[in-house]
This record gives sequence, structure tokens and C-alpha cells, in this order.
Amino acid sequence: MHFDGYAQETLLVNCIVWGSDAGDSQEIFCSSGLDNLTISNSIVRNYPDGFIIEPGNSSDDPLLEADGHLTTNSLAAIDQGVELGLGLDIDLENRPFGSAPDIGADESTDANPNLDTDLDGMTDMWELANGLDPESAEGDDGADGDPDSDGYRNLEEFAYLTDPQSDQSTVAPMVYTYDDLDRLEDAAYPNGSSVTYDYDDDGNLEEVR
Repeated sequence: MHFDGYAQETLLVNCIVWGSDAGDSQEIFCSSGLDNLTISNSIVRNYPDGFIIEPGNSSDDPLLEADGHLTTNSLAAIDQGVELGLGLDIDLENRPFGSAPDIGADESTDANPNLDTDLDGMTDMWELANGLDPESAEGDDGADGDPDSDGYRNLEEFAYLTDPQSDQSTVAPMVYTYDDLDRLEDAAYPNGSSVTYDYDDDGNLEEVR
């Protein structure tokens, strides 16, 4: 992008400027200075000389497809934009898809569901959806955290698909089944696992498995 003698204020928001050549190996070249250029929540490979990179901007590789679409690993762009009220992306898909719009023209709808950036055993998508930091494995954001103080660790809440921010959402069975003698036979949990109760010939509970 080349701005030469540009007097009007220019604002770049939610933009990816990557792989162009505007001169001197810069993505954006401003021969008239930077006074009228504002960049917000954007990814630029090489910012103009003298430009102060404000919070929200990045020079991390967006890892785009050859056609400019985001990939499942485009973490620098996914959910990192700001709401502009556009509603649709370049493919006429709804945006935002996640917690915030993606940076760039494409709104990713196929983020890697198993990505675990901080390696705490909980996926980034689940952590983001439940108010945890997917880049921190410490304190309330980590596997041993318990932000709702209900006695269940985040890793347990993740396993049972309960809400780590609500002490009313606990690790409890959802579906019970009973045998012909009206004894508890199975308890099914939210994550699809189950517990089976075995009884001896006298009707006493013998084993839980």
C-alpha cells in the first residue's frame, strides 16, 4: 500500500497487509509521513518506519491460505478483530463466528477444535467460550483452577462439559436408569461417559464401574 502526499486521514481496521511490496520492503509506504495514518486491530508484516505499534496490532504471520482465507492455525487473526457491524465476510458467511470478528476479509468457521495453546488439557475453544485464558495454564485459567469455587477443577468441568464460572453448574449425572427392582443401574454424564452399579444376590451394592 502506497500513500504519497495523502492529506485525508486514513484508517485501517481489521486488515491484513501481508506479502505486498510498497517500497523498501515495507507493506505500507508513506512518503508524506504518518500523521494521517491510523492502524487498529490489524496484522502488518512490516510497519512503516517510525510507526508505533499500538495494542491490538500485530506483525505475527496470519498463516493464510494461498487464496487469502484463514486456516485453523491463523491464531493471530481469529477472534482478534473489533466489531464494525459488517455482518458478513467475503464469502457471505456470518461474522463474528467466535467471540469477536476475525482480522481480514475471511471469517473462519472451522477453527481447530482440539487446539490447546497452553497445553493445560483444555481446548482453546472451550476456554474462550467459558471465560478462561487459552494462553495461560496458571491460576484460575489452568487445569487446577476453580474460578467458581464449587470444588471442581477446570479440567473436571471441561471433562463433564459444565460451566467453570458457575457454581450452579456442577459435575453431576444427568440421566439415571433403574433395573426391574427399582435399583440404580446406570448414571450417564454430560460427556457421554457412564457409571454402572452392580449388586450381589442379596441386593447389596457390590461394585461401581
